[in-house]
Amino acid sequence: MAAMMRQHYRSGTISVTQQKTNERLWIPAAQELVAVLDPWLETHKLMAILPSRFHKPMTSNGFVHFMSDAIREAGLPEDVTTHGLRYTAATMLHEVGMEWEVIASVTGHQTVAMVRKYTAKKRNAQLAIASLDAARTAKGKGRKGRPKNAK
Repeated sequence: MAAMMRQHYRSGTISVTQQKTNERLWIPAAQELVAVLDPWLETHKLMAILPSRFHKPMTSNGFVHFMSDAIREAGLPEDVTTHGLRYTAATMLHEVGMEWEVIASVTGHQTVAMVRKYTAKKRNAQLAIASLDAARTAKGKGRKGRPKNAK
């Protein structure tokens, strides 16, 4: 993402190689991104979509600092990281019902097992709390489905 150039975005599609896996991704841009990016690119003459202050493609290290500043300015918690955003994307896609293979095609994971790993913490926490809530509800009801102290 840091070294993304103009040629990596065409007709509402982002085409990049995932750095960690070297996997080529073609990701449709969200409507909100297209609405901002298309007009911006018309006035943006540099080749790099995220240029450094020297008008060259941003390095990975420069991107981390750029995102850290943006995360801080947005008022997000201090533990939010660029890598954590990948976890967030995978989790959000799972929560809206996307299949594991579909999520992997967006996040660049080579295996469904890795996608499941990325979403496991939140899924497991949700299951734990749902189980606790169900147990509390069952414990507080009498034989006819009413709370024990209800008349």
